[in-house]
Order: sequence, then C-alpha cells, then structure tokens
Amino acid sequence: MIARLIVALVTASRRFAWLVVGAGVLLTAAASWYTVGNIGIDTDTNRMLSPELPWRKAEAVFDAAFPRGTGILLVVVDGATADAADDAAAALAARLAPREDLFRLVTRPDGGAYFGRNGLLYLSVPEVKGMTEQLIAAQPLIGELAADPSLRGLMSALGLIAEGIARGDAKLDDLSRPADAIADSVTRTAAGEVAPLSWQQLMTGRKPGAGETRKFILVQPKLDYSQLEPGSAARDTIRTIAAELGLDAAHGIRVRLTGSVALADEELASVAEGTGLAGIVSVVLVLLLLFLGVRSARMVFAIMATTLVGLISTAAFATVALGTLNMLSVAFAVLFLGLAVDFGIQFAIRFRDEHYRIMSFDDALKSTAER
Repeated sequence: MIARLIVALVTASRRFAWLVVGAGVLLTAAASWYTVGNIGIDTDTNRMLSPELPWRKAEAVFDAAFPRGTGILLVVVDGATADAADDAAAALAARLAPREDLFRLVTRPDGGAYFGRNGLLYLSVPEVKGMTEQLIAAQPLIGELAADPSLRGLMSALGLIAEGIARGDAKLDDLSRPADAIADSVTRTAAGEVAPLSWQQLMTGRKPGAGETRKFILVQPKLDYSQLEPGSAARDTIRTIAAELGLDAAHGIRVRLTGSVALADEELASVAEGTGLAGIVSVVLVLLLLFLGVRSARMVFAIMATTLVGLISTAAFATVALGTLNMLSVAFAVLFLGLAVDFGIQFAIRFRDEHYRIMSFDDALKSTAER
C-alpha cells in the first residue's frame, strides 16, 4: 500500500513537474509568511516538564509558600567606601521600586529603613560598646558637620579639634587620623584616582570589611517568556538607571547582576550566540559533503530545496497545532535536518544506480520509488 502510494506520488510529480514546483514554491511562501507572523516562543523551562510530576507538585507548594524566593535578580553594588556603597544601593533601589511595570518586588536585605532604626540590635554587646565610645569621641566632629555638612563645616570641625589640643582638652592623635584620611583622599583625587572620603572610617577609625563595602538589592522582575531572554527588559532597565545615577567606576561604584534570572538569561542567550556563523559553516559543509557524495549539483539542489520546504512546512504545522515552541524544539529542528538530508541522499544514490542500469530516466525514477 505504502509502496504504491509512493510510486504514484513520484510518478505524478515527474509528470507535472513544473506544477509541483510552482505549487511547492507558493505553499512554502505562504507557510513562511504564516509562521513568521504567528509563531511564538516559550522560554519558561519549567513548562518543559509535566506539572503532574511529584517533585514538580512539591516545588509548586514550596514556591506558593515562599513567593519571594522565586525568579530573583540580585543586584550587587560595590563601593570604594561603605558610605558610597550604601548611598548607591539606596539610590538605585529608590529608582527601581516605583517601576511596578517591570518589578514585583524591590528590597534591600542588608539596608533600608528597618536596619537604619534597628541595626544596632544585631551587634554584640562589645561591638555596641566600642561603637558608642567611638561616636562619643567623635562628637565634636559629628556635631559640627551636622550643623554645616560642607567643606567649611569640615574645616571648622578640624579647627575646633586643634583648639582643644592647644588647650590640652584633646591629644594630637585625635587630629592626626582625620587629617591623614582627608589628606590621602585629596592627594589621590588630585592624581586622578577615585578616592572618596569614608565618613564611617573617619568617625570610627576602623577600615570597613568586604561586607560593608558591598550591598545587595533583591529584585523580583516580571518575566516575559515570549522573549529569548525573559529578564532582559528588567536587566536593561537596571543598567540604564545605574548609568543615569552615575553608578560606575568613575565614581567608585560597581553594579553587577546575578541570581537565577540572570543565569537563566545567560544560558538561553548562549543558545543563540554564534548561531548565524555556525549555521553558515554547517550549510557549506553539508553542501560540500553532498556534492562529494552524489557528484551532481542538480541533485544537491534538489535535496536542499526539499529539506528547506519540509522544514518550513513542519514549522507551519507546529505553529497551527501548538502556537508556541520551547527550547527543546531546537533539538528537533536539528534532528529533522539530519534525517531529511539522509533520506535525500538515499533517494539520490538509489536513482543514480537505477539510472545507470536502466538508462531510462522515467523508468529509473519509478524503480527508485518502488525500491
């Protein structure tokens, strides 16, 4: 039954060759137009596996209980000083929070109003005692700067310390630390380096640790799974706002993105990276191998044209039947191309063998279809 159907199809295609070619071109053009205009992509990797699987059900329950732990984009803000890092993180979070069109959640796990009011409660008693003593010792400097937070206020505060030294109320060491810090900042800035003055270090006399010069912003973006990189709009917006705020190396700030969303986008982007060049090289190599195998430019053209028509027709069918394709579809496209070229080679080689023995073109084509 199948053999007779194939023979009839090949015979009809040979008899009405130009009609078949014309119809194929028109149908392929229509399929291409429909596919390009209607096909969608679903890059949500969670949908590639059945939600009825036991572990997927458990995962859904966990995500529902802790919705803030899913789809996270972590913004890492590093600053030359603890003050700069904190100010940069606060400014960036303040600009991101109103963008409800892109972000469901914007929060600072290591800062914000709560820690501003209650941060001392998380320190040990010796740490609180040491910080209190340092603040008491720096009270004149703090009070003067609070009244006049400018260069004039700073110079006035240093002048008060100098007067205290002259009266014997303070020691020279009390002035050396802030003076050295200010001199170092001014000297390095004049040399073209980014050297902001750390007020925390100036007040406490302690160099900040890595945890103080690095701040975090947790962002839960609204993902667009119709794009190859679902979080690209959110990531681009964060980078744009950071640039507008001057959060860059020139100002002693470094902003980076990580988290599950950024990593997933990078993985999906790697699928498309270099696809154009790889595709061109692959086509050239396939054409070369086909020509070496069948030794006929006409047969190579026929095989590739048939493969292209089949691929476009399959894509159109998938668009009608499913509407959207996921990342596994890429593997099936490669599989289709391999099988199509393979069948084309088998048919072409069989035809050449039959044509060599039978000589008649029509009889050789019919025999190829039969066998």
